Amino acid sequence: MHSKRAGWASAVRQVFKDEDQRLRDGLVLRYIPLVRAVAIQVHQRLPSQVELDDLLQAGVVGLLDAAKQYDLDSSETFSSYAQRRIEDSILDYLRHLDLAPKGLRRRPNQLGKLDAYSFPTPARAKDESILTPIMLAQAMTTLPYLYQQVVLLYFGSERTEREISQALRIKYPEVAKLRKSALEKMAFALATKNTRAN
Repeated sequence: MHSKRAGWASAVRQVFKDEDQRLRDGLVLRYIPLVRAVAIQVHQRLPSQVELDDLLQAGVVGLLDAAKQYDLDSSETFSSYAQRRIEDSILDYLRHLDLAPKGLRRRPNQLGKLDAYSFPTPARAKDESILTPIMLAQAMTTLPYLYQQVVLLYFGSERTEREISQALRIKYPEVAKLRKSALEKMAFALATKNTRAN
């Protein structure tokens, strides 16, 4: 009887974990336009040798980190928190290239503080349009077949990672890696595709 309860409790915990992860992954896809808006505005103020795609990649890393670290019970909105993490990630990338503003280069201990160099607030205009199902489907076509299957089963049929591992006959830990990698690839594909379209 005790083992049945333990098994049930474990299954319930897994469902909540999967739902939490699904929500966080959904935030990443929803806020890709914010990455694009911040990266474009920063790019306009940088030397021409800095590639916009590199800023987008750094911004996507910041957004993924924001989705992972965000406290769902926080009073701060996700968009505010995500924008700060996106900006920090882009700043870190620019520091690595030694292109960060001089004020920040002189004060490396101020790494996370943007008061020395404040980013513009992205305008909520057509540049931050909602991603459509067609855009998401197009981004999925950039993924290898197995990644597509993981995304379809995870978001489409809302299966747990354990159920996906059984359906695709792959190891359970591999599902999380494939899902994370697929999300990163889709996010970058969406950010760059929509930027080039504007």
